[in-house]
Amino acid sequence: MSYADEKWFGGFLDQYSKGRPKPFRKSLARAIELGQESPESAAESIRAFGSARDWNPSRTERIARKLSSKTPAAVAPERYGYLDPVIQSTYANIYGRLPTEEEKQRSIDLAGAYRVNPNDPGAFGALLTDLALASPEGRSKYKTEDDLAWERQWGPMLTDASGNLQRGLIPYDLTKVPTLIGSILGTG
Repeated sequence: MSYADEKWFGGFLDQYSKGRPKPFRKSLARAIELGQESPESAAESIRAFGSARDWNPSRTERIARKLSSKTPAAVAPERYGYLDPVIQSTYANIYGRLPTEEEKQRSIDLAGAYRVNPNDPGAFGALLTDLALASPEGRSKYKTEDDLAWERQWGPMLTDASGNLQRGLIPYDLTKVPTLIGSILGTG
């Protein structure tokens, strides 16, 4: 690199290092609103920017306090309205039933609170699947890898009348007992 390039680059760095807080504050506030950054991390970022750029410490701290008091905005629930088939298929696949209206609304409200992109049905479905599998009903109805390994060794897992897995139980068939005894004793 020649001397002119070094001088130009050094000037660019000096200009950047003397940046004003307003654009940084605005971009961090927007990141909080969009849910891309937490208010606490935004406050820490503005403090780091202020320290690196030699801003007035009291002004930097005032901006940091304002950023840390911001709350992220939730996505409007109306934007998830077209995803009703995703909710129904998730409930049908995991629970073996259709969701109630209250469960549909709770799923939409949670997606808005988690700021899931309403234009991405895959992300919405993944959130619903995670929430359903983490629920007590989901854990009692969905087979894990351990359950599948148990089935490979012992046969199909039993379920009760409501579809809950009966982990650790083997079906008992009284008609097969004499043949089993005969095969064990070598007489059958």
